[in-house]
Amino acid sequence: MSAWEPGQKARVVEHVDATRLPREGGKVYAAEVLKAVGPYVIAEIPELGQAVTFWTSGWTCWDAMFRWRLRPLEEGSD
Repeated sequence: MSAWEPGQKARVVEHVDATRLPREGGKVYAAEVLKAVGPYVIAEIPELGQAVTFWTSGWTCWDAMFRWRLRPLEEGSD
């Protein structure tokens, strides 16, 4: 069961791969969850004009790095 729901507002936060902590002064993009299926969450990032696939943990699926993370909008400032 995923904590992500279609239509949920979120943000994509840039992180430092080595520490997995938010990058100071890093980019933050507004996002909206399109679909949550199994271990995946697909979110649209309007500013980039694309949909991106994340694991339900929020980390991106495509590069095995920990640079971008999907976070709920209501969560803290990271």
